[in-house]
Amino acid sequence: ALGWLRSKGLAVAANLHDAEGINPWEERHAAAAAAMGQPNASGQLALRLTSKEYVFALEDVVLRPREEEGMRFWWIDWQQGETQGGTGQDHRPDGKMNPTVWTAKARVTDSLRRCRTGGGCSDLRGVTLSRWGGLGQHRYQHGFSGDVAGLTWANLAYQAYFSATASNVNFGFWSHDLVGPGSDPEMYVRWLQLGSLSGIMRMHDRGLSAGGCMPWPDSDSACSTVEPWDVPRAFYEAAASALRSRASMLPYIYTQARAAFDSGLGLTRPMYYYHPEEQGAYPSSKEELLGQVPSTRQYYFGRDLLVAPVTAGGECVRANATRP
Repeated sequence: ALGWLRSKGLAVAANLHDAEGINPWEERHAAAAAAMGQPNASGQLALRLTSKEYVFALEDVVLRPREEEGMRFWWIDWQQGETQGGTGQDHRPDGKMNPTVWTAKARVTDSLRRCRTGGGCSDLRGVTLSRWGGLGQHRYQHGFSGDVAGLTWANLAYQAYFSATASNVNFGFWSHDLVGPGSDPEMYVRWLQLGSLSGIMRMHDRGLSAGGCMPWPDSDSACSTVEPWDVPRAFYEAAASALRSRASMLPYIYTQARAAFDSGLGLTRPMYYYHPEEQGAYPSSKEELLGQVPSTRQYYFGRDLLVAPVTAGGECVRANATRP
């Protein structure tokens, strides 16, 4: 299947929960145990990122065969916090180091390490999609901000502010869950529109689109909406327009991504980068800090596009852009 997808020019990624270690039911468990010098190990091989034997067994014995089949990169989903992995943070509030940055570095630099140590060379550039691993994580873009805490207009507005200001620490390529409550297709479309003007456009159901929930409009709680065709016709047309707009901007996005590589400027940029004299561009209250006013949630998308996202519902609503 991976080979077929690759033949179609598609890059495939898989989600990893590294904290679960290497388990006996995994196909490569025995080979990984042998590579670690534990050929008789029958239980879980616990995550230990400060062990070269563990890391190299994980990267080269467990993951590399999948990469050779066509897995292009890994989505590092570290949702277990900062208390595992042996990276010096375990139960030490004075010395935390998030394991995410360790796993991200390993996977971005695997091909270089293998080439230098006789393990085979590749012209593929390392890339990961991962949660935030702390300052320094900007070396290993791209970002996954985690499951949305709640599908609300306020959280949608905050994501616009968050993405732009993340460029202040050189992390200018965030992705957010593009999803909406099944009972509110308008909010879903607005989330999709924001995503079409973000560093990374990624849809994710955050675990709410299946199971015991009832699809809209049969239930007020409803399943979450992820697929753009799973909404009434008028909203589908707006969603499709956002997707086509994103596709049409690929040459511009590619050019601005190259500029980000050369300069360090993220793809999403706060207003004060270009208008430092505008006091309204700087948050001066909690509401402004959370992107709840137009002047702090609008941003530049690359050098030439000013984005003023719509983050409120209503039959007749327009973006309230602040013009410097």
